[in-house]
Amino acid sequence: MLETPLFGRFLGENKYLIFAPAKEYLWLVGGCVLGGTACAVYGVIEQSMYFTCLGLAVLGAGIWGGLSLQWISFNLRERVYRRRQGPGLFPQNSRGSFNDLEAIFLLADERILLNRQVTYRLLLQWKGHKEPPMVLQQSHFSLAPGTPLNYAAGPLYHLGAKAGQLMGIPIVDNAHFSTPNPVPVATIR
Repeated sequence: MLETPLFGRFLGENKYLIFAPAKEYLWLVGGCVLGGTACAVYGVIEQSMYFTCLGLAVLGAGIWGGLSLQWISFNLRERVYRRRQGPGLFPQNSRGSFNDLEAIFLLADERILLNRQVTYRLLLQWKGHKEPPMVLQQSHFSLAPGTPLNYAAGPLYHLGAKAGQLMGIPIVDNAHFSTPNPVPVATIR
């Protein structure tokens, strides 16, 4: 599955909180579908195998990107969420109450390649594992040697803390130690 990064934003005077792909990504998906279709039709009209194949490839990329989209939205007034998860023609759509949510975790995953790379993730977990955990947002940083692991986690922590406060769930800051990705569900506590 194509993993599309999600970004949190408030809508409608803080009535809604949504974690979804960036608007530019959605425009790119739509542009690939429209542009690929136009290119393929042009190739058929002009009897050009090159433009037909190019158009079909771009159209396929747009469809693949569209089918891979996932997001979650929170209605802060009604205290309910809607989630779309999973690739394919039949993704899982679920709804539920904020009472089903357990906590938001701030996690850090440290990788040392040529330098020290850290990925911070906000992970939403449901009570009783009603649904699979969901990465709400992530950010990547390069840290200098000797820098504390949670050095650059502040902006993501503040977004998670504000979201948790509005939803009435705690945020658990585990960014001071490295947690592997994918996160084993049993280890998050």
